[in-house]
Amino acid sequence: MTALWHVLSRGVGAKHDYYTWAGVGEGPGLTPDEVDDLVAEAWPGHRLEDLLDDERSSLLLFHHGTTGLVLIVTGLFPADAPLDFHRRTIRAAVLGRATQKDDYDDIIGMTVLGLREQIARHLPLSWTEAAKLGFRVDSDGWAKLLHKARDVLRGGPQKAPDGQPAAGAVRLDTEAAREAAAGGLIDRYLGGGLPGRRIIVLRTSRVDAFQLRDLNPWQGLTTDPDVRRLGEKPAVEDSSLFDDAIQLGAQAISRSFKFAQQQARRNPLGFLLLLIVLAGVAAGTYALVRRTAPAQPRPSVTATATATHPAASPVRSSSSGR
Repeated sequence: MTALWHVLSRGVGAKHDYYTWAGVGEGPGLTPDEVDDLVAEAWPGHRLEDLLDDERSSLLLFHHGTTGLVLIVTGLFPADAPLDFHRRTIRAAVLGRATQKDDYDDIIGMTVLGLREQIARHLPLSWTEAAKLGFRVDSDGWAKLLHKARDVLRGGPQKAPDGQPAAGAVRLDTEAAREAAAGGLIDRYLGGGLPGRRIIVLRTSRVDAFQLRDLNPWQGLTTDPDVRRLGEKPAVEDSSLFDDAIQLGAQAISRSFKFAQQQARRNPLGFLLLLIVLAGVAAGTYALVRRTAPAQPRPSVTATATATHPAASPVRSSSSGR
């Protein structure tokens, strides 16, 4: 059995004003819900459009519990892609699934081509009203594309411009970072198999750098400039200062109480001194706590409105055009 491949695109005319996942060769097509179910394995509770932008180069390679290895590449604009009847350039996406490890070569090779942005120029699509979906995938052209993907692995890993990335790396999406991820993936795959993480490679502009880090991919690429802040130490919050003030106040009371007790044993007026000391320490501690206690934020009108009237779910682009 070989890997199963699907291509997403649409026709030129109004009759085909929707994007559809077509099977390559004799393979069956996929519905948007079936694709979303696959993505939910990588990010539970979410859909394809939550994770990948269909108008910007994006890529997801992940382990699926039952399907095996899955690759999705979106935001592809073939060089000869025509305009639809809305005068918008028709885009495309590619999805590959491999249940057998013997078929992983094609998936990994295509992932490397995707990271190097070499899929769109070789994507064998043609657009014609005569086709059922408004477009066709040329079988011979697809075989040539797979041959290019396999050649990537035959050539072995190439030295990345800035060294091989560490596992769990989240980087700014640059050509050097993509090449490092591609070289690291080839090296890891040929050297001993794939990483055990659920998400192996994720290139996205849909989530910010901190969300991407929390998704814990083996290699993550983001357009979010905040990726530079991931290595910073967290700033001390007001609540930490508040806790420190309480601790310092308690220590001061303890020391003052012991001192007043000693004076009370030596002096008949010591008990009065004890009361005065306790009152002074209590007043000082209260003032310190007031200065360092975190301010309570006022309710946000926007947040209240959002909670009362949650936003409607976005319309899925793959079923309704762009």
